[in-house]
This record gives sequence, structure tokens and C-alpha cells, in this order.
Amino acid sequence: AAVRSFQRSHQRRFFGGGGPPPEYTGFEATVRTYLPENHHIVLATLGAYFGLYMIVKATSGKKPVADDEDLDLKPQTQVAGDIPSVFSDKFDKWSQTPGNPAKWEKSIESWEKAMEDPKYADTYSKSIA
Repeated sequence: AAVRSFQRSHQRRFFGGGGPPPEYTGFEATVRTYLPENHHIVLATLGAYFGLYMIVKATSGKKPVADDEDLDLKPQTQVAGDIPSVFSDKFDKWSQTPGNPAKWEKSIESWEKAMEDPKYADTYSKSIA
């Protein structure tokens, strides 16, 4: 008995082959002259959105930060000029006047109370920096 060997052949299957390229008309035909593939249109759309985002960010500016007057964080302990600065030449003479050391101690107590508020403390630290 003779053994016959068969050679297997592969069958190619095309399943229609994709058909002819689509024909575009009107606006889409104009767009397709510059952006022929679908991925080109996707990239152009993303680029347009990104460009619009950048224009809005560039023209909108920053949000206004609340001023210190709006937050009412200024110390309300004394009238300006009532107690001179410790570093001033006038402080030594001012502190020798009776009653002034008590005013100064009272102003320190009210300042410490104001410093308990984190917003005031932050404003104060920025003002001396």
C-alpha cells in the first residue's frame, strides 16, 4: 500500500476587501482636502480645544485676592501714633510717662489675642517679611 502525502494549501479569504474610498461632498470635502485621514480630524479637534483653553486661560487673568481691609484683620487696639514703635527713638521718652507702660502691656495682650486668628497671623507675617 502506497502512502500518499498531501500538501495542504492555504485558502485566502478577502471578505469583501473594504470597498471603494468614500466620496465626500460639501464642507466635509473641503476639510478632507487638508485632513484626509480620520486620525487627522481627531488631532485637529483636540488641538482646537487645547488652543481655546489656552486663550481662555491667557485672557481670564487671576482671581482677585481679598484685601486686608475686606477681611477686617487689622488690629483694633489703638489709634495710629498712640504708641510709638519699640525701635523708635521716641519710645524711651514715651515709656517714662506715667500710664504709658500700662497702655503698652494692654496693646501686647490685644495683639496676642489677635495673633490667635490664623488669618491675622498670616497677614502679619507677610507684612513684616
